[in-house]
Amino acid sequence: LDLAVKEELLQQVSSDDNGTSKGPVHDVHITYSGNDHSPNVGSSNVGPDVSASSGIMYTDRSDVTFRFVHDRVQQAAFSLIPPGDELDRMKHRIGKYLIEIASDPELGEDWMWFVAADHLENVSLLTASEAIIPPIDLIRLNLKVGLLAVGMAAFVPAAKYLNRALTNLEIKIADPWRTQYDLCMEVYRSLSEVELTLGNYEKGSMLCRAVIDNSGDSIENVIQVNSSLVMALSRLERSGEAMKLDLQSLKMLGTFPMRNHLLLALRDFSKVKKYFAKHTDEHVLNLPQMTDPKIKMTMTILFFLIDVAYHAGCKGTMILAMVRQIRLMLKHGLCAEGAYALTAAGSIAISVFKNVELSKRLCGLSR
Repeated sequence: LDLAVKEELLQQVSSDDNGTSKGPVHDVHITYSGNDHSPNVGSSNVGPDVSASSGIMYTDRSDVTFRFVHDRVQQAAFSLIPPGDELDRMKHRIGKYLIEIASDPELGEDWMWFVAADHLENVSLLTASEAIIPPIDLIRLNLKVGLLAVGMAAFVPAAKYLNRALTNLEIKIADPWRTQYDLCMEVYRSLSEVELTLGNYEKGSMLCRAVIDNSGDSIENVIQVNSSLVMALSRLERSGEAMKLDLQSLKMLGTFPMRNHLLLALRDFSKVKKYFAKHTDEHVLNLPQMTDPKIKMTMTILFFLIDVAYHAGCKGTMILAMVRQIRLMLKHGLCAEGAYALTAAGSIAISVFKNVELSKRLCGLSR
């Protein structure tokens, strides 16, 4: 190592947070041996707090950063820090440093957010003002980590971090629904989906109710939590309740009738049949993409309604849902949910209406 670089590095690690020297700086002897150029750290004495002993720490030729030779060595060193103010300061410094690195698009990795959240959550309120973590920052950090876990399908850890965010919201933020509405909505909605996915229906439905009660005029929030409840109820084989929630969402959108489903299904199927008699498959495939958010939301709800209505034994509702999907798609443009409706309608065309030609066309278009 270049002598000047070594002296600067050792001066840094032998100084406290205020930049005052803690003791004399001594040289660190780095030697390399073997064909793999593995580093061996010679004996050293770097101030009272830093000691690079042989086989415990190392650095490579291109870097002046010291590292522990193994995670267990690092863990053992960390465990030697006495509990209390000193340990809290160390956790705070590690957490802040990891957040800084994790925010770098080139150096950051997802695991850094998780470790930072764990360290900062466990830091108590310190006497040093710089070590106190603003509650709102801690809530956002736990929310971010929880959503990262959801993206990895790690729902148990996701529940842990999102519950932390919720607890901090309720305890440390005064009147959170008024002062931090968007943050509250995201935490409650995300946690409700995770709890429902884990099968915790009672807790998930309670969180959904909180979202609904605080949604005001926002139909989108209500429909989103209803969709989460529908999937949870379907897993519990409570299809009748799930169907009622889907119909409730469709009623809010005003895009689906609430009665006479079988009669309307027959009428809509007749209209679909006439449409395909007048237009070629190429014409259908060249339709524009669906862009209306209200209609896209309707298509998603109808997608789930087909399944829950089938299991609830409501064939009229099931057929109307799939045929209505096709009509909406032909009028407003193509979307992914329409493919399932085409396949399902193709099956109905041959099994119920004995129309082989239409069945082939519908199933072919779904591909």
